[in-house]
Amino acid sequence: MSQSLPVLLLQLGEANESIRAQHGGYASWYERAWGSPLHVVDGRKPGEVPDPRGLAAILITGSAESLRKPTPWMDDAADFVRRAIDCGTPTLGACFGHQLIGYALGGKVVRNPRGWEIGSCDVALAEAGAKDPLFAGVASRFRVNLTHEDMICPESLKLVELPHRVLAWNEATPVQALAVSDHVRGVQFHPELPGAVCRAYIRERRPLLVGMDADALLAQTEDCAAGVTIMQNFRRLFVEKGGKASLGQRSSRRT
Repeated sequence: MSQSLPVLLLQLGEANESIRAQHGGYASWYERAWGSPLHVVDGRKPGEVPDPRGLAAILITGSAESLRKPTPWMDDAADFVRRAIDCGTPTLGACFGHQLIGYALGGKVVRNPRGWEIGSCDVALAEAGAKDPLFAGVASRFRVNLTHEDMICPESLKLVELPHRVLAWNEATPVQALAVSDHVRGVQFHPELPGAVCRAYIRERRPLLVGMDADALLAQTEDCAAGVTIMQNFRRLFVEKGGKASLGQRSSRRT
């Protein structure tokens, strides 16, 4: 990774004031998981996003907004993703950022018919994910923190012409991780989110979690080491090794 090129955090949302007061905001969580400062840009503001060719890598955050009803800034962000795909800049999107990658490809984002997925949940690697460097050293079934109501519609990806692979899934969300070409990855979960922050989101969203046992969710939500491992794999194998990870070379996997 060139020391002269910044790693961009494309921020597309922010925690509310009460969460920020206790736990900080999006940028602090990403910088903790990434391990160094990031160049933070609010992608919701017109004209703020730089040329992806001048970046070492791009991280795309979640958002409380929904791609079920796209707005102009979302379409601008999707165009930015397409340019990053075309020019080869390593890109990792989480939650809304993951959905944005699917949307940029021509996929559709829908409300998950199973409702909210929130707290610490298990995710399984698909066959392609077991070979992908993003999951180097991660068990075939691993635990991550999530908070989302929308998802990429898996059927819509069948119409996408650009090379892509579903890397991970679970019963609640069929597309938990997505690969596009060699250098772009999306994960529906939050690799940057520690357990304390995820619990804060459960408390905040308790009124929305109809039919769910919020107290049980709080009790089982924890720090998930796989999230930080995945973030560091992206940094080490996609960014620091020149921007395109070799799909054929993996470190050993835990079982």
